[in-house]
Amino acid sequence: MNYKDIPKDFLIQEYKDKHRSAKEISEELYCGETTIFRALEHYNIKRRSSKENQNPLYGKEPSREELFNLHINSHISINSIAKMFKTSWGNIKRLFDQYKIKTKSHDEIIRKKGFIKPSKEEIISLLEEGNNTETIAKRYDVNRTTIVSWINNYRIPINKIKRKTNPYNKVWDEEKIILKIKEIYKGNQDLSVKNCRKIYPSLYNAGVNYFGSWAKAINSSDINYYGKIAINKNKYWTKELIKERIINIYKSDKRLSSKYVRNNYSDVYDAAKIRFGSWEKAINYAGLNYQEIALLKSQTKEYKTKLKDKLSDEKLKELVLLNRLTQL
Repeated sequence: MNYKDIPKDFLIQEYKDKHRSAKEISEELYCGETTIFRALEHYNIKRRSSKENQNPLYGKEPSREELFNLHINSHISINSIAKMFKTSWGNIKRLFDQYKIKTKSHDEIIRKKGFIKPSKEEIISLLEEGNNTETIAKRYDVNRTTIVSWINNYRIPINKIKRKTNPYNKVWDEEKIILKIKEIYKGNQDLSVKNCRKIYPSLYNAGVNYFGSWAKAINSSDINYYGKIAINKNKYWTKELIKERIINIYKSDKRLSSKYVRNNYSDVYDAAKIRFGSWEKAINYAGLNYQEIALLKSQTKEYKTKLKDKLSDEKLKELVLLNRLTQL
């Protein structure tokens, strides 16, 4: 195709108005890019720069007032604005930075028009009535993290708030909460904050409202929260405490195999695995020889490695049969 055969109006519409590239147009017309460039030069149509090709808004960016109205007043996200102008999120964000327009969070974007942030006194009043952060968030149709952020910004001492009433008192009381917690614990179910907020939200919210925190609710049920429930996230199980418990178990039971301790002292076993990396290392830290007191010597990785390095396959099989060791 000769460049003179390409209509000028077509080039203006496709190249200038629709912001299509020379490559896209050439593929449609089954010709080379050079043919398109010659046609542009022939009709005195200015070629775009590399910046203009990368950013369709280059030279015709929306004004500060236009972006401010879309984002701040009309609650339209930056991503949606980018789609409106057929450009990338980054190009619109750069304009916001250039115009010094403070962007809204997702939570602020989804709020209804005319939303009024509650005052410090209003939040304190709601907390005193027995509402927690989740119920307050539902009241204002925002995320729970937003309520927590407001409480922190207002410097409200949430733990010192005296609650007048409790929204759960029709269903829960202290005795019912304790009985339910004990029931869950006896069933070997997870009583961590994360799990109970998801599986037992009503119980969790009632426990926090009645006792001040979930940990206090657990402890009030005669269950050591920091010793048995939140092993991974607290400083209760120090290395010295684990050492002391291991020695006490050994003195009373004379058995410290991983299987025995895991079945009978799971709290100590789990804490030792977390603090030391393995039960064997915890035993050695307590000043005891794991290979001498373990039910099966071949359970230790160190023992297996030494055997494999020093003995032949025939000798290993003989040891397994004669000493009743587990399979190597």
